[in-house]
Amino acid sequence: MAAKLKVFRTPIGFHDAYVAVPSQKKALEAWGADSNLFASGLAEQVTDPKLMKAPLAEPGTVIKVPRGSAAQHLASLAKSKPPARPAKETPDVSPAAPPRRRKPRPPAKSGRARRGRTKAGGPATGA
Repeated sequence: MAAKLKVFRTPIGFHDAYVAVPSQKKALEAWGADSNLFASGLAEQVTDPKLMKAPLAEPGTVIKVPRGSAAQHLASLAKSKPPARPAKETPDVSPAAPPRRRKPRPPAKSGRARRGRTKAGGPATGA
């Protein structure tokens, strides 16, 4: 006996993605979700018969339905624009602190003097 189909919905951009599958796990697979959208509240089961009609006609297929019209999307975009910035003024900037200078390194010693031995292996002499 085939499992009873349920319809699930999640928002994707300006669309709602509907899918008719037997379980939430199958819905997540159909949407290609990496995480549990149901646990985070981003997906839900649909019970409205009008919204269930198209997904039930094509089980397992993701049906995208636009949320609102293009005019509503553009109107929403115009409302969400940040306010215009005033013309830039030259800020009063105090002079920057001079860069830090490193202490000079002492000159490198030659290999023999550093080790304290001569080539023969004996102690270094001042000769």
